[in-house]
This record gives sequence, C-alpha cells and structure tokens, in this order.
Amino acid sequence: MKKIGYLVIAIMIISLCLAGLSLAGAEDAAGLKQDVVVLFTSDVHCGVDQNFTYAGLKAVKDAAVEAGNHVLLVDDGDSVQGEPIGILTEGMENILLMNAMGYDAAIPGNHEFDYGMDRFFELVEAAEFPYISCNFRKNGEAVFSPYIMREFDGVKIAFVGATTPETLVSSTPRFFQDDQGNYIYDFTQGNNGADFYAAIQKAADDARAEGASYVILLAHLGNEASVSPYTYADVISNTVGIDAVLDGHSHDTEKVVMKNRDGGTVVRQACGTKMACIGWLRISAADGKVDTGLYTWNNDVNAQELLGIWNPVSARLFLSMSGINSQLSEQFGSTAVALTIEDPAAMDDAGRHVRLIRRTETNLGDLCTDAVRVMTGADAAVINGGNIRDNIPKGDITLNDLLAVFPFGNRVVVIEATGQQILDALEWGARAVPEENGGFLHVSGITCEIHTYIESSCEKDDYGLFTGISGERRVKNVTIGGEALEPEKTYKLAGQDYTLLDHGDGHTAFDGAAVLSVSEDLDYTFLAGYIRSLGGIIGEEYADPYGQERIIAVAEAPAALPDLPEGVVPVTWEVSPDHLMIETDEARELYEQIVAEDYPSMEELRAHPVVAQLDALSAYYKALYGSTVDIDTPERNQLRQEVMEWFLTQGSARTESIDENGKHHYVYDGPLNREYKMELVLGLPASGKSTKIVDPDSEAMGAFVLDPDVIKAELPEYKESHGAGADAIHFEGMMIFNNSLEAFLTGDLKGVNVVLPIVGTNLDELLETYIRPFEAAGYHVKVKFREAKTNEAAARVVMRELAGGQLINSRVAFDFGAGVEDVYLQLAEMAGPDGEPYVDSADEEELAPAA
Repeated sequence: MKKIGYLVIAIMIISLCLAGLSLAGAEDAAGLKQDVVVLFTSDVHCGVDQNFTYAGLKAVKDAAVEAGNHVLLVDDGDSVQGEPIGILTEGMENILLMNAMGYDAAIPGNHEFDYGMDRFFELVEAAEFPYISCNFRKNGEAVFSPYIMREFDGVKIAFVGATTPETLVSSTPRFFQDDQGNYIYDFTQGNNGADFYAAIQKAADDARAEGASYVILLAHLGNEASVSPYTYADVISNTVGIDAVLDGHSHDTEKVVMKNRDGGTVVRQACGTKMACIGWLRISAADGKVDTGLYTWNNDVNAQELLGIWNPVSARLFLSMSGINSQLSEQFGSTAVALTIEDPAAMDDAGRHVRLIRRTETNLGDLCTDAVRVMTGADAAVINGGNIRDNIPKGDITLNDLLAVFPFGNRVVVIEATGQQILDALEWGARAVPEENGGFLHVSGITCEIHTYIESSCEKDDYGLFTGISGERRVKNVTIGGEALEPEKTYKLAGQDYTLLDHGDGHTAFDGAAVLSVSEDLDYTFLAGYIRSLGGIIGEEYADPYGQERIIAVAEAPAALPDLPEGVVPVTWEVSPDHLMIETDEARELYEQIVAEDYPSMEELRAHPVVAQLDALSAYYKALYGSTVDIDTPERNQLRQEVMEWFLTQGSARTESIDENGKHHYVYDGPLNREYKMELVLGLPASGKSTKIVDPDSEAMGAFVLDPDVIKAELPEYKESHGAGADAIHFEGMMIFNNSLEAFLTGDLKGVNVVLPIVGTNLDELLETYIRPFEAAGYHVKVKFREAKTNEAAARVVMRELAGGQLINSRVAFDFGAGVEDVYLQLAEMAGPDGEPYVDSADEEELAPAA
C-alpha cells in the first residue's frame, strides 16, 4: 500500500508539473538546466492532517525532485493558528512540522501574531527556515530581511515577503502596542498605500540590483475589498519588476494575470486554505517563462489515509496528533442540522463552497451569538465573522468541533454599550457587504437591514481603526429585543474581547463602554454550555443555512417619497370615523355624503380631488414603509394559524344584528349539515357582499362565510396598520382564506358546506380556482350574484380610506364595471357535472331587469 501510494503521488505530480503552459513572460534564464518548481502553501491554519496533509505535501515535494526539478517550498502565512493543535501548543507543533517538511522560507500572516508578540518571536526562533518581510517594522526599523535569494544553475531567484497592513486590526491590535497604547510595530501602512508599495518596490529593486533574474512576491494580501488599498491588485498595479505573486489571506484559489504599473504582465496565484490545494510556480528551463497553478484535493478522505503515504513527516504528524486526540474526542452533544460558514449551493472556480460567514448571516453565526447572549444573560450579542472559522457537520459535536469553530481562545465579555455605539459597530462591520470582511458582525437579540446600494461612508485611520461615519448609513431599522434601537439607551452587550475591547478588525465603537464582566473561560466553553442548555441537541430552529433573517440585505433604494397634497396628514391614529386621514372640509363632506348613501357617480368619483389625495397618501405610505405583503416570519405564520383555527371552529354564520352605521354583526352557531353544498356569491368590491349574502337558508345549510373582510377583524395589526400595512392585512386575509379553502377541500372539514363570496371577472380562472376543485371534492355548486352599482362600490372604498386603516388605492374599484355580472351570466348558460345549472332561473330572472 505504501509503495502504491508513492507511485500514485509521483505519477500525479510528474504529469501535472510537465503539463503546465507558460502564460506569463519573464527574461530568459541563461544557464538554467532544469525547471525550477516552487511549491507554496498558504492559510494552512493548522490543518496539517486535512486534505493533502503535510505528509502528502512531503510526497508531492519528493516527487517533484525525483522528476528532475529544482524544488523550493515556501509558506505565505497563517500557518500556526486555526485548529486545536495550534491552540493547545500555541503554534509550536506546527513550526516543528514545518521544520520536518524542510520549508525554505515563510512570511508572517496576520494570524501568526495571535498568541502575542513574545510567543511569535519564540516561534520564529524555533523555525529552521527564515521569515522574511519587507514591510514589518518595529519603531520604524525592519524586523526581518526583506527578501532571500536562491540560486540554481547560476540563475538567481529572489523571494520578497509582504504582509498585509490589515494585520494591525485583523490580529489583536494591542499586541502591536506598548503599555501606553502606542503602536511600536507597524506594517508600513498609510499614505493611501503609497508607503506600502514603496517598501515592496525597494525590496524588488534591491533584489534586481543584487543580480536576481526573477522576483517572486510571497504575499499575505488577498482580494477582500475592505482591505483596499492593500489587496494584491493594488500592489501589482502600483509596482514593477515583480514576475509573480504567490498570495494568501483571503482563502481564495484564483489565478489572475494582470498588468503592473508599466504595463508588464504579472501572474497572481492563491491556494485556498487547510491544505485543500498546493500551489505551484514553474520557471521553465526551456524558455524562461513563468506559470502557476494548483494541485487540488477533492476527496473526503485525506491523502495520507487514502494513498497510504508513509514518510518521516507521516511519523511526525502521527506523534503530533495522537497526543491530543483523546482530549478532542470529548462529546458535548449533537446537531440534527449541518451548521455552516459556507454557502451550501454556490461554488467557486476550484469547486469549493463559497464562504459566507464574512458577508452575511449563517446558521452557525446565529448559534454562536445566541450562545454568548444566552449564557451571559445579555440583551444582545455580536461576534465578528472572522472569528467563526469552521463548519460543524450534522451528527455528534466534539471538543475538536468547538475548537475548530473558535480557535483563537478569546474571552467572553459583557459591556454596557449605548445604542449609538452598537449602531456604529454594525455600520463598520457592514462596510464591505456584499464583499468579504472579517469584521462583519453576526448578531443575537438584534435585527437589522444592510442597504447595500448605499456606498459605505465609514472612515478609518492609517492603522485601520474605525474613526467615524461621514455620510448616509447603510445599516437601518435596527431592533434589540424586538424593539426599535434607541441611540441614547444603554444595553448589555456580549461578545469576544477581540472585538469589544481590543479593537479587533478595527472596531473602536465601544471605546469608553463600561466593562461589566470578563470571563475566565474561553469562548468555546460558552458554545459548549449553550448546547448543553438545549438538551444536547441543536434542532430545526437552526436548520436554514442562511440563518433566521436577523440580517437582511436590501439591494435597491426605496422609491422617492411623493409630494403630499395640501390637507394630507401623514400620521397614524386609531381607526375611527372621527379621524379622517385627510383633514379638510371637502374630505369631511364627501365622507358624510357616502355614509348617508348618497353615492357620487363614477365620473364624479374619478374627478374628485379627495380621491386624488387618497391615492397620493397611499403612494406616500408605500414609499415610506415599503410593501409589507412579503413578510413571512414565524410570528406571522403563528398568527395566521391561530386566526384560521378560530375561523374554522365557529360553525354556521348568520347576521345577528345591524348597528346604527349599517354594519352587520355575525353570529356563528347551528349544527353543521354535511350535504356538500358550496354557494359562490359574486359581487363588486365593497358592495356589501361580506355582510348581506347570508340568507335564512345559510343557517339550515350550516354554511361558513369565508371572506377576508371577516378575517381582518381578527387580526390585531389591522387597527394599527395604515398605509402599506393595509397590503399586509389584505395579504394575511388571503393567506388564511386560501388555507381555509384547502381545509374544506382536503382536510378534516371536507364536506362541510361553505358560502364563498368573491369578486371574479375571469370565467376560466373562476372555474379552475374555485368551482372545479369543489366539484371534484364532492360539493354541489350553486352560484348567486350580489347586484351592486359600481359607483356605490367605489364610494364605499373611498369611505373606508377616509376613515383610515385601509389605504388601498381607491381606483381599485373603478376597473371592475360589469365584469362580474358578465361572468355570472355566462355561468347561467352552463351546467355542472350532474347536469344541473349553476344558476337558479329565479335568480337569473331577478337579474335580468338590471342587465
């Protein structure tokens, strides 16, 4: 098995290495007798036993040597942190494994500093390979050599190191400061990137002056928009003399060919994370050209296990992992759903799931913030996406899983923050959405919208720390505990010390907040405790990988508010005939005229200025609040269910009384008669169909009246809705209406008689939606027509609008005309499946004079 494993690896590497095409040009390498292959890793994050594994990497390296290449192995940072092996040894075990691998050089990534500056230099001292960086400084002096030179067949190749200045905030800022909070370490940031580019350019120029034929930039920069002007694209477009950039930090796998400052071609290659890919760069001995690519591992089983690889690194890796595996197998519970930091559907070019945790809500982000909020008893909690590092698969949850999610060993703190501080922090965290940013905040106890069509106006200093907001905010409609956030109010806010206290990812909004508590235990223990509080099982409440709609992205700007006509009062009040939505004498006069059943003609209504004002007010509310018909929350679903259950248990319906305003009051009683009768009553909008159709036969039939108008009366929001809220009420009514129909057709109520009032102007639609389904369910269908005048119906709509609370555009009633009557007359000429007519001849005769 061992020999087969070596053979498979060797064949794979030889074929891949020989198959490369030269895409990026470089000067000829006179004297180069063999190809130079540079293997590179990046963002290993202690995933030493995952995917290719370090043992597989060693086999790849050995195979490349055996294929007759000059071979180098380098790392682009973020190696020593990210898995339990890193946490439990503070990165040392990873350095010892890199020594066993025979690395030739490495650069520090932002996470090399996560155990503190003293520990970082201990790790550097233990490394048997050099760390290089042209931009990492202490008190203005370089900490490491800016580059190293390697020579093959007389050809010199320089490797320049560069680490993103974002490290100052994406690691823990205080690690780079003295005891007084002054920065003594820096990464040559500032001057809008010019100083950073100059440091890289100087290193490249110096290497060329020393005789380098090739300059390769080992970079920890990435492609995240939020770190501009320090992305790889910023560097390439502002420098010359660099042949290729081997990049990390953003965990992508993109190969990009772009122009440098003078129009020369530069290839940039990244290699993902957790040893899923091994990057390669080849300098051809034949023509001196440079190309890059990836070896990608797409198997669930790692290479060492699948291919039976055994080499000195395999042995070292076995010893490294065996010492901690017993601790890591401790079980804390299980999850019935997969908890993710990734998009379960979208894939990148390398076939990997797209990472979401740094740009939008996920179910794992919800779980982590819930754990911190619930276990501390805080009002709300926030955790930055960059601190949530790995998925939890469906099944048992072990200590290994928890440490993979929270690998940094942060403390949990509770502070007393103002609403304004929370607003500012959310704004800073949302500045890059929909692009990635490690400072993106996941929330618990908080809901908000991110209006992504608004350009972020967040400002930062040269160290990457948040300093303020200069323009319109992207984050809007924030609630805490279901109530609108109040900027002056104080809230108990929980989170990690990295974000709330240590300026992690540049978060400074909480400066000055009172610290209520700092935990002795690390953050993963809060996650463990929360899982135990759930009975050890994470259930369906976290089933949606995209979360619970706590954070909503709004991609389009709302419509501009129209100008309000004179007399329109855009306020909300309790619905009452005494509170007109338009406070003018003309509006009062029209309202009283309609109440007295003195209905204007259709022409008069269409031309009436009050009707125009009502339409303008409706448009104003919709522009102000947006349409609410698509609201679909657990609370609304529960409300729908309660109203429907109430409605379906009332028995038969009849009018008990009529009050002084002409409003009919129903009573629901009588034994239900299961004769499978359905009476369809057609009428115009607001024609009284919901209050006048119940005749004496209804009680004998045991009939139900299914009418949204009746349902609306039971909806608590109705009396407070106004404006766009009326859309929601109409929508809720129709949802309950449709669910009720389903119960009559297929549920326990199948066979209970029903009276169905409806406005219908399309015969085919009426037949397919209502008549045929009831007939198929065994009902005998009859159709009646509630005769009404169109001007009366339209006037009633106007009257309701004037009284408030139902701001449906008044012109809704103007377009029906005699359409409903036409449908009724067509039905009068048709018969049902049993041969009986849908319309009684007596009813048709009564209608004839009006027709």
